[in-house]
Amino acid sequence: MKKSKLPAPIEITAYTLPSQTERRIHEETAAFLRSLGLEDLADGLSYCVSELLVNAQKANIKRAYFQEKQLRITNAADYRKGMETFKADTMDNIAPYLELQEPAGRYIRFRVIVWHKTLRIEVRNKARLLSQEYRRMHDKLIRAYHYDAEDALERIDNSEGAGLGLTIIGLFLNRLGLSEEQLFIRRRGGETRICLSLPLARLQPHVQQLVSHVVEDGLIEV
Repeated sequence: MKKSKLPAPIEITAYTLPSQTERRIHEETAAFLRSLGLEDLADGLSYCVSELLVNAQKANIKRAYFQEKQLRITNAADYRKGMETFKADTMDNIAPYLELQEPAGRYIRFRVIVWHKTLRIEVRNKARLLSQEYRRMHDKLIRAYHYDAEDALERIDNSEGAGLGLTIIGLFLNRLGLSEEQLFIRRRGGETRICLSLPLARLQPHVQQLVSHVVEDGLIEV
């Protein structure tokens, strides 16, 4: 019996995320999922991918912001001072910080591959994750497993943004019968790597039924 050919890996590197780059990422990911018979997961995973990309860009922008403000991001007092104004300043005028990304080599790298019967969706960014950033991210994921959906969303700490998105990713994994351990957050050298590692054998049975529950609960918009 002839084995079906696995789709070629996707790898896209960018310094910012204009709409055409995000559209390319989502279109290529959707085609990748279709080739695996996982098209019913496309909407939910598209949401997860968007959140991981936004988190990566935000982390890179934060480094540029602190550098421009001459604050040391690894110093606790400087970190607190910078975060008091980071969200407001970058929300009102993000363009200058986006322009600083390529000269500083702060890339975002997106990758999708099937590896050892596992679907791996990985986002890397050229900024080493801080301990306090890791704790906040991990806490947001854990909440999805220790509270029901309503309580988890109400308990979000959104002081640095991305609270809602990461919690919903956790709820999405939970509804697929997967644990928070399927999302890895790692520091490697000067990079942060976040990877969704999803066993194909756990995804394919009853995918439509599982995803429909997520949609019906209003956790993912379609």
